[in-house]
Amino acid sequence: MLKKIIKTRSLEKLLILGATVNQLPFVGIAKKRGYYTITLDNVPENVCHKFSDKSVNISTVDKDLVLNFAKREKVNGIVTCASDLALPTVAYVCNNLNLPSVSNESVSTTINKNLFRNFLVKNKLMTPKHFVFSNNKEAFETLKNLKGRWIIKPVDNSGSKGLYMINSGNTKDNLKEITENAFNFSRSKKVILEEYIVGNNCSVDGFINNGRMDICCITNKSLTPLPHLTPISHTLPSRLPTEIQNRIKNIIIKILKILEVKTSPFDFDIVVAKNGDVYPIEMSLRIGGNGIPRLIMFYNGQDIYDSVISYALNKEVSLKEENKRKLPTGVFLMRSSQTGRLLSIVSKELLMNKYKENLKELVYDLAIGDKVEKFTQGNHRMGHYILQAETEGLLKKISNQIIKDLNVKIEPK
Repeated sequence: MLKKIIKTRSLEKLLILGATVNQLPFVGIAKKRGYYTITLDNVPENVCHKFSDKSVNISTVDKDLVLNFAKREKVNGIVTCASDLALPTVAYVCNNLNLPSVSNESVSTTINKNLFRNFLVKNKLMTPKHFVFSNNKEAFETLKNLKGRWIIKPVDNSGSKGLYMINSGNTKDNLKEITENAFNFSRSKKVILEEYIVGNNCSVDGFINNGRMDICCITNKSLTPLPHLTPISHTLPSRLPTEIQNRIKNIIIKILKILEVKTSPFDFDIVVAKNGDVYPIEMSLRIGGNGIPRLIMFYNGQDIYDSVISYALNKEVSLKEENKRKLPTGVFLMRSSQTGRLLSIVSKELLMNKYKENLKELVYDLAIGDKVEKFTQGNHRMGHYILQAETEGLLKKISNQIIKDLNVKIEPK
């Protein structure tokens, strides 16, 4: 278990924006390396605050408050992961304090879906046909006259919030309610409507170090059934042909080079169409969520969290040698089909003991009595588990058994 340590003036300070379970590896690794950890967000009950050396109640999106705090604390590096909300603040503060970071421009281009689409078009990269709207009436009127399948989502949010797939042939869709929901999740009150691309969905996560691709893993991504399309699992190795994988990596290198990003973590959502065309759907210059960094670590032995901490503190980034034998590995999200209150779930110890050969990590986000949301977006997860097995078929079989063994009971709302 992580423990708090006594503050020492000589310790280098790592400021972590956000304190959810996604940031917990930052705290653990930094402590092992002898750094002083500070977690910052405006949710005091978030788990990382319990284990960091210091916690502070400031919103991660308040750039100037975070900047003033970082100045007072004389922090040596700043990190975040899993959400785009804090990323502009990290870049803003780091660039003001001359700490390692990417540029403000590269962050704003990549986290805004409209700006990213324009960037792809300008640089002659594949992008779905799309429209951007700043009012609900305009979006509704356009949707009424479109044919086929379209995805609507806010231009400036992540984690599948406000995302919905609209099928023009499905008259059951309440278009006004769907568009209103997308606008409600947008901080700038803009939504993007883009053509739905049929193909293989994958996430591409890694770390580029001084222009060299240190880590790059392409996951097989599974999504909830239509219309929400929220990720529920990722597995490695990729099932895509080697030629397609190489094309994806070359596209990512090209994008990072144009953005003048030499050192940074990256997180891409990609769709490979049936004809082999590669569509970069979304990207962010941060560590991904959904347990993907931990999935990569168990699969090939390389830790993106460790690389990001080294870079943030201006240390040399050194990688462990990749595992010689890579077994099929997957991360699976625990989720609910209904909203309610968590009445019971099996103990972690019991499950870890039963599947000790295959179950590498088990994380519960909720405790007995907590509210459970029907899973339609990423932050509705109840936790995750990471499995490893000799074959992908066995991986799926064990995962299905674990879902039963979790014995989750929920009192409906």
